[in-house]
Amino acid sequence: MDEYRMSTHRLESVLTRFVNDELIAGEGEGALGEDEELLGSGGLDSLSVMRLVTFIESDLHVTVPLADLTAENFRSITALSSYLRTRLPQPDRQ
Repeated sequence: MDEYRMSTHRLESVLTRFVNDELIAGEGEGALGEDEELLGSGGLDSLSVMRLVTFIESDLHVTVPLADLTAENFRSITALSSYLRTRLPQPDRQ
């Protein structure tokens, strides 16, 4: 995946698919939208958050420091996408 060219929409789509297919599948919950709450009533517990972080680090190649595991950053897919865009490597502009 080309981190430099990944659009916000594409990033949100990848995250939404992973959350819905891998983290809440089979739990009787409906699919979560990009602006819906992930934590608490959204259905993600601490183990699910760690699985999500593992996915982000292994598949998207973005390191998530422990200090950044906050409710604000993981509030929704949109919030998470915004946070991750700040962590993606930026191309050199010459």
